[in-house]
Parts: sequence; structure tokens; C-alpha cells
Amino acid sequence: MLLTFRQRDTYGRETLKVLRHELVGRASNAFLLSERGMVVSIFKRVRQSQNRVRRIITGKPLPDPPPLGKFVAADSGIDELAGELGATTDLAEFFSQRVACCDVKLWPAVEPLVPVQYDLESLLSFIAQLQRGELTAQLFDLEDHGDANQLVLERWSAARRKRGTRSRPADHERQRVSARLDQLLGQRALAERADEVEQLALELLREAEQLDTGEGAAQHLAGWQQQHPDWAEQIALDRSAYDNAQELVHYAQRLRRGVDTLEQKIAAAQAELTRIERGAPSGAKKRKAADPLASAARRLERDGIKYLRFVSSDGLHIVCGVTDRSNDGLLRAFSSSRHLWLHARDFSGSHVIVLSGGQDVPPRTLEEAALVAAWHSKGRKDAEVEVSYLQLKHLRRVKGGKPGHVLKTQEKVISVRPAHFETVKDRLHYSGR
Repeated sequence: MLLTFRQRDTYGRETLKVLRHELVGRASNAFLLSERGMVVSIFKRVRQSQNRVRRIITGKPLPDPPPLGKFVAADSGIDELAGELGATTDLAEFFSQRVACCDVKLWPAVEPLVPVQYDLESLLSFIAQLQRGELTAQLFDLEDHGDANQLVLERWSAARRKRGTRSRPADHERQRVSARLDQLLGQRALAERADEVEQLALELLREAEQLDTGEGAAQHLAGWQQQHPDWAEQIALDRSAYDNAQELVHYAQRLRRGVDTLEQKIAAAQAELTRIERGAPSGAKKRKAADPLASAARRLERDGIKYLRFVSSDGLHIVCGVTDRSNDGLLRAFSSSRHLWLHARDFSGSHVIVLSGGQDVPPRTLEEAALVAAWHSKGRKDAEVEVSYLQLKHLRRVKGGKPGHVLKTQEKVISVRPAHFETVKDRLHYSGR
């Protein structure tokens, strides 16, 4: 893709710059070129030791890009294609890795364009069209290639208009499958006309001897294309009428052979569309909340870590260590920086973690977690205990220190009465582990 820019320098002279964007999979890059085609800037720097394909240097002309794929149809024949297909049974892998060197996600756009029933010659012709860029408009739903600058501006303007009205993923999936189904139904409609194609081929075959020996054969074939626009692509003016008739016969046979495959693909597309419509109603489904202890509990059980577990009045999970080792184990198991950590201030005691997942902890849950921390500390018998609380991202382990020994970089404090823990213990759904 080429984008042209004009600018005026400090002396008032108008200069021209060209931005060239090369879309070649993982190696995509963009280059800024001068009026004389010299490289002014490279957007992605590559060390010379890694640049094995072509050498690009600022101030020098930009070399031609490498071929689109490792298998180049223009330089290969049917034998090479047969060897490529013999090395893999996956057509999507062959096109994404050998033909286009692109991400496999492009295959759903390429697949509808591939002939349903093909021989090696027709497949080689299709690959050549793809690599020459003749199918770009169909791949990306472009009505006309047009000027690259104008195309980018139109796409950018359309994207701005659609901003804020994006469809849900289910809608995109439904549109993709619907478009695929329409293409398959169109191909089936053509396949049902195989007898018509064969009849036209027989008529052309009867005229072949007279056309191929006389003058004006190309004009007759051009007129035939105008009379039968649905099959015009199957006629080549540089071939004889006899060869064109034979090609039409072979095309009719391919249409017949492809009917069963088309029916299977249509049924699969219809089933997929039904599944999407049933599984994605107009109202967005709410995902069932995952248990935050599910994965960590298995690790704690494997390591033999004992801990206490509570559920606050607001439904948030609270875990509490019982020894220095379990305190350290909890810190390792719940190392997410989004959880809330509590500990009795100025007293040794248990580490308490509220599995908030980054949510704001309600005041009632904060007070209940502070009571758990105060009760499971050496300040239990005091009338009032201050409890520090902070997010785990503000907590640092002491290198080489005892298990559970941490440093606090930030903290807030809440005061609670430890004795009050006995009154709230029952509603916290206490359970030991």
C-alpha cells in the first residue's frame, strides 16, 4: 500500500514523500521514501545479522519485496504443486504457510474463493491469481481498488462513523457465517446448471471445426461471452473453439462432482448459524462468576498449606494464615496485585487476604476482614487493635527473611475490637482447611 504526502520545507519548496506499507505477515514493515525512491526512514529496525532476505539501508533505493509465498505459482508447475500438496493434507495450512505466508485467520476469507472441485491446473491458476493480487477486492470486500490514498481516507471516515456502535462478537460471527452460507448457496445454484453448461459446450463443439478453420473465431468467442455472461470466465479468446468447448465440458463435470460437497458445507453452515442464534440471544449473557479459590486451593493442598476460609456478608472470600509458613504460602498462592491484604498493626499474627480481584471492598467486608486479622493476632485480648490494609502490589517480601516477613510501602489503618469477632463469626461461614 502506498500513501503519498506533500510538504513544504524551511525554504518553501514542496517535497514529496511516499509511505510504503508492506503486508507480509509477521514481517510487516513500513518505509518512508523520497521522490527519487530512496529510503528515508524504516519503521521497524532489523539488525543486519537477522536481515537475510534483502538488505535495506537508509539513503539507498528500496529493493523489491520477496515473493508473497514460498510457493510461487508463476515460477512453478503442476509437478511442484503436486509435491506441495503431497507434503500436507491441510489446505488451510498450505495456503497460510506456503502460498500467502499469512496468518491462518485469513483462510476463512480465502476458502470461499477456492474452486469446490478442482484439478491441479485450476488450483495452480487460482494461486497465481491470488498472488498477483487479482482477488484482493473479493478478499476484503472492495468494490474497486481505486487510489490507495482515497481508499484509506474512506475507510478511516467509515470507521469514525461506526465508532461507539460496534457489534458484539456474536453479531460478527453471525454475519460471517451468513455471508459464507450465501456464497455456498450461490455456488450450489451454479452447480444445478451443469446440464446447461454441458449443452452449451456441445453446441460450441459442433461449431468448432468451422470456427477453427475460418477467420473471426476470436470475435465469435467474444460474442459468445456476451450472450452467456455467467460462463464467460470459462472462455479464453487465445484458445481454439475446440479447446474452449472441452474446458466447458470439464467445468460442467466439476460442477456435478461438487454438489455433494456443497450440500455438506451448506448443512454445516446452517447448523452453525442455528447454534449461534440459539446461544447468543439479544440480551448479553452474564458469565457465571468463577471461584477465586479454585486454582489456588489445589496448589495449597498440594504444598500442605493450612489456612482458614471465610465468606463475608457481601460474598467476598477471605483467607487467613495460621502459621508463618501458611502466611508465606498464601502470599505466594494469591500473588495477584489486585487483592487486599490485612495484618494487625504492631502485633505478630496471621496474614489475611480479601480476594477482591481489584473491586472496591465494601466497608462491612473491610471491617469483617479486619476483625479476622485482629482476632488471629497476639493483640486478641486488647480492647482495640489497629489493622493495616493495602493492596498486595504495595507489599514486598524480605529477601532472605523469615517466612511471612514483609515490608509495606503504603498502608491504611482501621481500628476494630477483637472481641467483636465472636459475634460475626457465624455469619462469615467459617471453614478450616
